[in-house]
Amino acid sequence: MHLLDDDADIRESVGILLTQNGYSVHKHASADAFLTTFLPHRPGSRPMVVITDVEMPGRSGLALLHDLRPGQEGPGQALRIILLSGHACVPLAVQAMRSGAAHVIEKPADPDLLLKAVKDAFADLEQGDPKDPAAAERLRSLTPREREVLASFVTRGSNKGVANALRMSPRTVEVHRSRIVRKSGASSVPELVRIAIAAGIVEETSSSTHA
Repeated sequence: MHLLDDDADIRESVGILLTQNGYSVHKHASADAFLTTFLPHRPGSRPMVVITDVEMPGRSGLALLHDLRPGQEGPGQALRIILLSGHACVPLAVQAMRSGAAHVIEKPADPDLLLKAVKDAFADLEQGDPKDPAAAERLRSLTPREREVLASFVTRGSNKGVANALRMSPRTVEVHRSRIVRKSGASSVPELVRIAIAAGIVEETSSSTHA
């Protein structure tokens, strides 16, 4: 596993957390250092999880995500990337997830949430399936309208955008969103976005809309 962050204190604290939970951790001060010192010598078939900060000097975490293209053929094969961000807003989460990120976690990262994200990333590598049955199960109880609201929220990133697109009042959108969060068990907006994308709900809703 690899940890990328320009903050030495974060590298140390997160590194200790991961090591204490049985992971072997290589720490890098930047994405550029990771790409130049390790990646060229990486065994191509070996699964790998990378935890990286979004905002760093030089290449950003998002740029690294785009360069490696997790889940695609080429240098990103057998790779999952977890992004850490001080501002994990919906547009960032959506952009990152659609580019192949396994998780987006807001800093300072909750230890339990980070460890679960790492565990899920390794499990996903073993499965090799981009769809997450567990995520689909968490959304199983949503009504058709709630699924539509969730898909629209992931696409547009705000209650106002959903209200305009679905011709609903912002208050009604907020009620639907509260029910969706409760039913999904998501602890944050980025996690809700991850669940929706992993479950395929955005593609599913788009397909039914154009059928």
